[in-house]
Amino acid sequence: MYELTLASSIVELVRSEQRAHARGLPRRISVRVGEFSGVDPETLRSGVEALVRETDLAGMKLEIEKVPHRRQCPTCRREYDASPWDPRCPECGDTHTVLTSGNELDVRVLESQP
Repeated sequence: MYELTLASSIVELVRSEQRAHARGLPRRISVRVGEFSGVDPETLRSGVEALVRETDLAGMKLEIEKVPHRRQCPTCRREYDASPWDPRCPECGDTHTVLTSGNELDVRVLESQP
């Protein structure tokens, strides 16, 4: 399960930051997940929750921001919400569009208690 591996990496990142900065217990972590990334946000959430259950991180809140699949047309410069199955520009029909968002998997915020 890909999401469990990612969840484990997120928990390890939290632990690493906790050791490096001695800020106390993390209370919130914010992650951005693109809809084209292949990651199921709820499965990721379940994985993190399972890994921190009954640990000192059990109270940590995981926030997941879902990032839409967006593309830009190099011909007419239009940026638009796209279907994963059809990259065509809705304005001019060009098929050589560029992915601008939707494949992210980023940790954005790690907030600790004082």
